[in-house]
Amino acid sequence: MLLVSALLAVTAFSCNRSESARQSGRQGSSRARDEIIVAVPAEPIHFIPAEKMQSSDTDHIFLYNVYDTLLYKDTSNGDVKPWLAEKWELSPDGKQIKFKLREDVYFHDGTKLTARDVQFTYDDTKNYPVGAALLINYDHTEVIDDYNFIIHMVAPYNAILNSFCSRAAFIVSKAHYEKVGEEGYKAKPIGTGAYKFVSWTSGDQIVLEANEKYWGGAPAFKKFIIKTIPDVNTQILALETGDIDVILNAPIENLQYLNNPNLSWDAVGSNASHFLAFFMHEKSWVSQDPNFRKAVQAAIDKNSINTAVFGGKAEIIDIYGSKNFTTHPLPGSYSTYTRDMAKAREYLAKSNYKGQEFNIACIAGTANQKSAEIIQGTLSELGIKVKITATDSAAFFNTTQKTGDYDAMLVIHNSSVMDQDSMYLYFAKVRYEIPGITFPHGDEMNDLVVSARQNPNNEERRANYAKVSSYVNDDAYTIYILMDVNTIAFRKDLKGVRPNMAKYYRISEWSY
Repeated sequence: MLLVSALLAVTAFSCNRSESARQSGRQGSSRARDEIIVAVPAEPIHFIPAEKMQSSDTDHIFLYNVYDTLLYKDTSNGDVKPWLAEKWELSPDGKQIKFKLREDVYFHDGTKLTARDVQFTYDDTKNYPVGAALLINYDHTEVIDDYNFIIHMVAPYNAILNSFCSRAAFIVSKAHYEKVGEEGYKAKPIGTGAYKFVSWTSGDQIVLEANEKYWGGAPAFKKFIIKTIPDVNTQILALETGDIDVILNAPIENLQYLNNPNLSWDAVGSNASHFLAFFMHEKSWVSQDPNFRKAVQAAIDKNSINTAVFGGKAEIIDIYGSKNFTTHPLPGSYSTYTRDMAKAREYLAKSNYKGQEFNIACIAGTANQKSAEIIQGTLSELGIKVKITATDSAAFFNTTQKTGDYDAMLVIHNSSVMDQDSMYLYFAKVRYEIPGITFPHGDEMNDLVVSARQNPNNEERRANYAKVSSYVNDDAYTIYILMDVNTIAFRKDLKGVRPNMAKYYRISEWSY
């Protein structure tokens, strides 16, 4: 029945395509070769860089093509390179960075980029979650002239250049924002990027067109469509028929059976942590039952999730982040645990669990949903009744950041700074999205992650994060599973397409 449903979906999606496209793929497609369609499992929901809610994992494909960052991080070798800023200089005390902007950059409405746009963007962004999470230790921007400015920081931060490559560093137009306001900017976003926003059909697609006056050169593809297709089987069939050109982040378990001489796929480790976070609200039953949480912690089979969902290619973790992150705690410096079904049964027997549904929220059509299904099977062996609530991105973020109608959520959180400071996002009190969230040792954890932001000594920072990681594992309110694996499937005749660990996909770098 699932296969029939997928076939029917593709038939409907492809009804206006030529027969030659269905027979021979992209080479026979009736679409022009200056158009590209990229499929994602969940639609982007944030059209401006700074918003009150945390970003969706698929926002990047929109943001990195409509906007530009100050700097660019080459994830293949870790180098930070010039982008909107052509050069920069760090002060000896690490608290000021002097930048020089390019002088040939224009917004999509024809106005010129200046240092005042940077000042406006960052002074505004620091008040939003994305700014608090990524513009670490940022204080203010001092404008020298149209193309020169100084970033002032409250304290040095060793990975600050990574911050200016992240989504917090996208520059918005001060004039356009002041004219239309936040809602108007969301409705008609403009940046300096290689593509301009045309239209958005919710649940279906986002249409972008090439910025012919882009400072980096006009893109090869004149039309770029981001297509939302939640079902991976439908995605793959659409790729084979030539109705789409690229699939982002399809599960490896599906891609490894792809057998078409015109298609290829690849995977790379990412900087995103995949974890199960319990709803630690004072009125939540799971927050009041540590033995239940420890039962789940001891039962989760990370190896099965890695094998079934990520083809065994993921890095299994027991605390936040990858071992490659700067200031990542060293093994042996924090409390950890192992999978033990006998202990899981002991914890469950001591818990207050009475057979109620354990509701896990996740985004439909993603690796999170597949992981949830494996966890569901494992916990059923213990006698825990699991309900999976899989919704689109907008509904998921509404549930987890506004209504709190869940018991745990499966999340893949991307760390743009690739530093352990990303723990601040979850354990600093100022970051708690829903009032009433409470953690055991919450005060201590807040002090540790806040202190680590102000400390230039990386070994002392590492020690702080080790203590926080011990609290998390001892009290079992977040269960870290593995580092995500980013995949990409594409037409072989596309040039420049390769997986990116940070999902910094710039379509202007692709062509036929």
